[in-house]
Amino acid sequence: MRGNFSSALGNLGLLLQANGVILLIPILASIIWAETNSTLFLSLAAVTSLSAGFILANTFKNRQLTFESISILIVFTYLGLGLTGTIPYLMPGIFNSSAIDVFTNGFFESMAGYTTAGLSLLGDVDSLPRSILLFRSLAQWLGGVSIIYLMILFFTTPGTWTKTQSDIVGLSRVKPSARGTFLEIIKIYLIFTLVFALLLMLAGVSIFNSFNLAFTGISTAGFLPITDVESLLTTPVYIILSILMIVGATSFTIHSNLLGGKLKGFYKWEWAIMIFIILIATIIAITLVPSESPRSVAFHIISASTTAGFSFLEIPDQPNAFKMLLITLMFIGGTSFSTAGGIKIFRLIVAFKGISWMMKRASAPEDAVVVVKVGGRMTKDKDILIVVLSIFLTFLILALTTFAFLIYGFEFGDSVFEIVAALSTGGLSAGLTSQDLPIALRWLLTAVMMLGRMEIIPFLIFIRAIQHIDKR
Repeated sequence: MRGNFSSALGNLGLLLQANGVILLIPILASIIWAETNSTLFLSLAAVTSLSAGFILANTFKNRQLTFESISILIVFTYLGLGLTGTIPYLMPGIFNSSAIDVFTNGFFESMAGYTTAGLSLLGDVDSLPRSILLFRSLAQWLGGVSIIYLMILFFTTPGTWTKTQSDIVGLSRVKPSARGTFLEIIKIYLIFTLVFALLLMLAGVSIFNSFNLAFTGISTAGFLPITDVESLLTTPVYIILSILMIVGATSFTIHSNLLGGKLKGFYKWEWAIMIFIILIATIIAITLVPSESPRSVAFHIISASTTAGFSFLEIPDQPNAFKMLLITLMFIGGTSFSTAGGIKIFRLIVAFKGISWMMKRASAPEDAVVVVKVGGRMTKDKDILIVVLSIFLTFLILALTTFAFLIYGFEFGDSVFEIVAALSTGGLSAGLTSQDLPIALRWLLTAVMMLGRMEIIPFLIFIRAIQHIDKR
């Protein structure tokens, strides 16, 4: 057990060092733009991340990772990134309140970035230094790909996961080895980031806003570099951002096949279902919100379905039926093995088939074999149970956290909307997320964002590991 913690902490050190190196980008930008305070606090964050990473990597043995040690690593990674990412938000002028509030708000904002939840306590981002805006976007960009990197580590122990289990947690091999898969993902991620940044520049968006929008769009996150994003939405920009959100919510397997010239591999049933859901939801939404332009409604439907979090409509003022539609879309999310959040379409299909499987198993002879196929592939009983358990626990967390919001006097519908946005890392807001939100609920939403991104099963395994240490 202690070996699992040692291995997790050793690998955490490597990830924190990588995070520290990436922070050099906004530090360099702050120096060029002569943003002295930003340089100081970003440098402090980088030094903290590098130092902590160096100490951990050299103190704990970097052993072969098991399922349990990876679950521990996932939890520690988000805590570590969240804490180091809090430091830039402690800079005077960002959050002006008591020390406890400043730390709470900074940790919330940091976690919203690294988990790609995109919920923000900052009402006016136009007043922020550009280097801080760049840091926020990079945190999302790193968060969007680091969860994939962590999940790839599941393959370091042969036999730990079956192919179906890998799909269930949102992971597939695109290359024969784990290292090759990781490098392929990074290549795809960089290509799409650069391509869409260039397209936005050609559409008339500034270089700074283009890269920030590309960072946050491909990671399906939600932080925006400008308060009034609608002012940027010319027809070409609207089309580019819409495609960008869909690309971010599309499986890396599809991207790898497409970029590799395997056009037959471009089609995947899960992706087709996502597009179908977007089209049907858009048609329904246009009838629900006749006061808004169809283009604006479609943009928000795509944003919710892909959990990208881009928004410019006043969601609190919209009809309840429209808000319920957005809640449903965020909860479902995008495809597996993408940067999108939500329970994922693959899991939803497995869960529906799992209900039929359970009914057949209940009525079948004890020694009967009941086969379930998803996407033409056999699904093991254990895999179905994992999916059903994950979805059940997701609903349980939603119910408990909604009850907490109700205790503080918030309306049921708005409470559910905000919690689903955090749990699915959907990023849209019904207006509850602000610095006026009670501090206890800000911490609760922070925990929900973290749970939603890291997956519930790894968190439960982490809790079990802690309990075993206590017993010893």
